[in-house]
Amino acid sequence: MSRVYLSNYNTSYEAHLVKGMLKNHGIESFISNENNALLFPHLNGMSGAGVQLSVNGEDASRALALLENQPTDTMPLCPLCGSERMVPDFKNSKIQKMLFVAATLLSGLMFAKIKKPYRCLDCQNSFKI
Repeated sequence: MSRVYLSNYNTSYEAHLVKGMLKNHGIESFISNENNALLFPHLNGMSGAGVQLSVNGEDASRALALLENQPTDTMPLCPLCGSERMVPDFKNSKIQKMLFVAATLLSGLMFAKIKKPYRCLDCQNSFKI
């Protein structure tokens, strides 16, 4: 029985929520790389490693269909005007991420997760989540 990679998540609770949803539909799933994602959360988005979810090969098409039908409310609302018209604001984020990782590696200390910057298209408000 072969396993098929299904998706990648930044946090273990996201992966466990999807695993529970799949279990409710009778699909057995497996979580891997959970410890690395918990120990080094600031590297998840940069390396694409995160918490990985896989399923048995014969359940892959059903699992993918279930995931595609799930709502994806990933774009936040503007805290100032409440608009849904948001775009990622990447002006300095790559340099900031590289400096953040370098400081983490050099100091050997764990820092908080990097917050993603967004900009509202209606009021031009910039904020991080």
